[in-house]
Amino acid sequence: MKIDHTNVGGAGASASDSAALHRIQQAGQAGSGPEKTQAGGAGDKIEISELGQRLRMLAVESPERAARLEQLSKLVESGRYEADSEGLSQRLIEDALGG
Repeated sequence: MKIDHTNVGGAGASASDSAALHRIQQAGQAGSGPEKTQAGGAGDKIEISELGQRLRMLAVESPERAARLEQLSKLVESGRYEADSEGLSQRLIEDALGG
C-alpha cells in the first residue's frame, strides 16, 4: 500500500486534513498488537500486520542495537568477522517455513 502525502498538512491543506493526518500518525505509533483505529469520523481503518509491527520494531534504534551494529562494523572492517553460515542457513529455512 502506498500513501501519497502530496499537500497533506502543507500549504492549502485544510485543518481537518491536518487533524486526520495527525490521528493516523498517532495510531501508527501507539500500541504493540494488531491495531484497528477509527480515523476521522468516516469509518476509515488502519490495520498494521504482524510483519509491519516487526519491521517497525527493527527500525527503532535502541542503544543496544546501535552498540551491536558498531561492534559488528568494527569486526568486518578489521577482517575478523566470521559468520556462522550453518546457523544462518538454518534460521533462514526455519523462517521461510514459518517456524
